[in-house]
Amino acid sequence: MPFPDRATAGRALAKVIAEHGPADASVVAVPRGGVPVGLEVARELGVPLDVVVVGKLRAPGRSDFAVGALGEDGTCVISETLTSILGIGTSELAYLKSGAREDLASRALRIRWRFPALPVDGRTVVIVDDGLVTGATAVVAARIIRAQGASKIVVAVPSATPDGAQSVGAEVEGVISLEELDPSRVSGMCFGPGAPEDDEVMQLLELGRPSEPPPGRSQDLDRHPMDRRPAAPPGAHEPGRRVG
Repeated sequence: MPFPDRATAGRALAKVIAEHGPADASVVAVPRGGVPVGLEVARELGVPLDVVVVGKLRAPGRSDFAVGALGEDGTCVISETLTSILGIGTSELAYLKSGAREDLASRALRIRWRFPALPVDGRTVVIVDDGLVTGATAVVAARIIRAQGASKIVVAVPSATPDGAQSVGAEVEGVISLEELDPSRVSGMCFGPGAPEDDEVMQLLELGRPSEPPPGRSQDLDRHPMDRRPAAPPGAHEPGRRVG
């Protein structure tokens, strides 16, 4: 039965992980839809929330259908079966990758400027998303986290297709899913509201990360690295603020 929203799904998933999963695991969500789910898991386990930025390679004319996934470190997984069925050739696939890479770089830059990746070396990591359809996104996420030194990886989702769970299960030490997902339905259709926008993802990360700024980032945390305007000098007058 579909969950009313991702937060509700996350709370249900969190209970299962707390009962049967590693209590001291790091929690890493996949933006965008996995972040509200992951926040509830992180809260239940009492650990900070991090993300692994992965973008879908969407089929031409089918924005709801992914034929692969691309990670923030360049890791890429393509479903040869789906590209063959849909008749997506090499040049078209290269075009899809180029567009996804540009969008992904922008999203990753914005997120990492505010929320640097937390270390996972030698740790058990729970990767949380809002569902598994082909499994490509979770496979890319798992490979990125594995390359960062995680000793054990568990992928946790509210729902998964049998093929998606099998594909991901070959890459990680465990897959936790609350219900089986019909392959004919995309994961986003399992929830009432749509996936959060980028601004909401940042707000959710703010709730899931420690309140103190990371080392070396105590100043100008909200300034995007592409912002060329000079920072105001110490003691400079700010609108609405009395000086002296």
